[in-house]
Amino acid sequence: MTKSMKPETITLLNRVNLDFYQRLAPSFSATRQRVQNGVMRMADAMPDVVNVLDVGCGNGNFSVELVKLGKKGHYLGIDFSAPLLAESEDVGEDGLQVDFECVDVLQDGWDAGFASGSFAQVTSFAVFHHIPGAANRLRIYQGINRLLPVGHLFIHSNWQFLNSPRLAERVQSWDVIGLDAADVEENDYLLDWRRDGSAFRFVHHYDVDELKAMAPMAGFAVQEVFFSDGQGGNLGMYQIWKKVAEVAD
Repeated sequence: MTKSMKPETITLLNRVNLDFYQRLAPSFSATRQRVQNGVMRMADAMPDVVNVLDVGCGNGNFSVELVKLGKKGHYLGIDFSAPLLAESEDVGEDGLQVDFECVDVLQDGWDAGFASGSFAQVTSFAVFHHIPGAANRLRIYQGINRLLPVGHLFIHSNWQFLNSPRLAERVQSWDVIGLDAADVEENDYLLDWRRDGSAFRFVHHYDVDELKAMAPMAGFAVQEVFFSDGQGGNLGMYQIWKKVAEVAD
């Protein structure tokens, strides 16, 4: 991590993303009616009985897939957008208790309501690239560490939009939201939205090495890395981390 993002920039970028996921929640949810291939692979690999926290669950379509697969236990999905959570489907809870809570992981103490080691699995699909500030992302990874017992898995993916020329064309200049490149960190981008209204989203473009370097700082060891999703099979980078150590407060 090199330069650190100013708090006021983090607040602005989080507000930009929150505006998108609140105002255009139905439009976005309509594009997320099925899970990605990589997410499906992870759902298949999960044990028959789960106790999973899904960070940034969106419309909860991962819970739908778990129910279809006959998983039992408990699923808790958290997201900072109440309108997006409202798009979640009633999955019937046939053996899997499904709950949702509105939680903003950028807020200090977001994890304080959960006991240490209270989840057997934590998932987070296509979420952390929307968290502004490398220090914030690391802090949230460390919070996730606290919620898992040693030896258990954190499974997550990050959007590789620069692998698509069509998506790369959506990159906008920072000045449209009153910032410039000096205000943000390396590999940070602003993307537009072109469906049912104009909006922007902050996105950080992770590479494999950056994430691998973060894992030990958060008390994890990288178990597996693979790419999936999209026509080229490379729009999502998936990493499976195993908790190997507690992180000091």
